[in-house]
Amino acid sequence: MHNCKLTRTAGWIAISLAWMAAVAICVEPPKRSSDARVFRVKGIFLQTKGPEVAVIDHEKIPDHMPAMIMPFRAARPSELKPLATGDEILFDYIVDGFESWIENIVATGKKRLSSPSSPEAGPEKRRPPLKVGDVLPDREFFNEAGERIRLSDSRGKAVALTFVFTRCALPEACPRMMRNFAAVSKLLQGDPTAPANWQLLTISFDSFHDTPGTMKAYGEAYGYDASRWRMLSSDSCCTIRDIAADVDLRYTDDPTAPMEHNLRTVVLDPSGRITRLFTDETWSVEELAGALREAARKL
Repeated sequence: MHNCKLTRTAGWIAISLAWMAAVAICVEPPKRSSDARVFRVKGIFLQTKGPEVAVIDHEKIPDHMPAMIMPFRAARPSELKPLATGDEILFDYIVDGFESWIENIVATGKKRLSSPSSPEAGPEKRRPPLKVGDVLPDREFFNEAGERIRLSDSRGKAVALTFVFTRCALPEACPRMMRNFAAVSKLLQGDPTAPANWQLLTISFDSFHDTPGTMKAYGEAYGYDASRWRMLSSDSCCTIRDIAADVDLRYTDDPTAPMEHNLRTVVLDPSGRITRLFTDETWSVEELAGALREAARKL
């Protein structure tokens, strides 16, 4: 005689096993390529941002990255759950092409105070950032040739500007901004239907380190074309702080402290008015190119 209850029970067991297998697959770290670089790193766990991202105040990673505070994607989010702010940890940092992640996270059992460098840690009051439709105030910078230029020099053009510091080694952060800008430049210059009035600006917020010469070398590493894409810096921390406050860019401006920063990419129309504001690294090359095309028509 057919036992329906037994059949249903077996079915639920099969579904449960399949679900558990799927979960097991999901928590496995990405497969590394043969070119992946693996670093064993010591740091201080500060906090999580979402279930998969750990903010860590880490020591220098030799031949790769100076000491700074950075967000890292955890391959196994479950490894983050036992951690508390101030825990000293050891972890593997894997850099594989344009991706990076951490795994094998182990607390050493020690508690340490982190460097007081997080831009979100203090009680500092910030003025409200600008919004889409606002005009970005004019500022003066040095270009990669050491010449003084102003944002207003690009009036009449649609402008996309983003922020980096040249020592950033996290593939998903500053290097991605540079790769994407290079791709946008190539896309628009290779399209005969693209508008002629557009400009890309990459601005360093590391005024203590990124000189015009440093920015020039950085741009050259990504194949920049100075006729369309300029590398800007400033020897005035006030200039950087002002434009950062305009777009809610947050970064560590103490040269003795580890670096932490968020991401901002801004599109301006020919009058200098903000038309798009991207607040992370998830925008695509086609999306930014489209935003520039649209902004360029607002003459």
